[in-house]
Amino acid sequence: MLCLSFGVLFVKIAGLCGGNVSDVAASKNTVGVTVASSRGNIYDCNMRQIVNCDTVLTAAIKPCEESLSSLKALVPENEIPSVYATLSQGKIAVCASNAVFDEKNIKTAQTAVRYGENSLAPHITGYVDGDGNGVSGIEKCYNNVLLSYSGTLKARCGAAASGKLLEGAEITFFKDGYMSAGGVELTVDRDIQ
Repeated sequence: MLCLSFGVLFVKIAGLCGGNVSDVAASKNTVGVTVASSRGNIYDCNMRQIVNCDTVLTAAIKPCEESLSSLKALVPENEIPSVYATLSQGKIAVCASNAVFDEKNIKTAQTAVRYGENSLAPHITGYVDGDGNGVSGIEKCYNNVLLSYSGTLKARCGAAASGKLLEGAEITFFKDGYMSAGGVELTVDRDIQ
């Protein structure tokens, strides 16, 4: 009877925390790393993006022998030492990628570049600092609105209670508001800029 009471109590507490029991259990048995973060979009008058117009390929790599053998094909040469150092610590490494991978130990995802080559009107949009806060332009004026649409893309992998990654566990990506459609619409037109 006592076990049943604790079981019901656990389910109720999990429900109050805003998730179902399987979500709570999954989050406790995984190790994750942030792959990319985003904030609200800035759109032109026709709801076409002015920022986040470009993407890059980003890899999440689980430490194992198969991953190490694929590093040269996957990772730009200048990033190999830092990736190897992270993998040597038994952690998931995140880096730019030269190729698309969708394997158990290596996954790639397209991540947004906020101010890429195809972004327009930088004199109007402004820019953000290292903490993701607007410094000038629309980024500064509407900082709170754009921050309210912030999100992250995380790579997760099954782990033991000690935090060590499980050998057979697969890397998965989890979006928590990453690249949400929310943002600010301007009166600027992409075609006229």
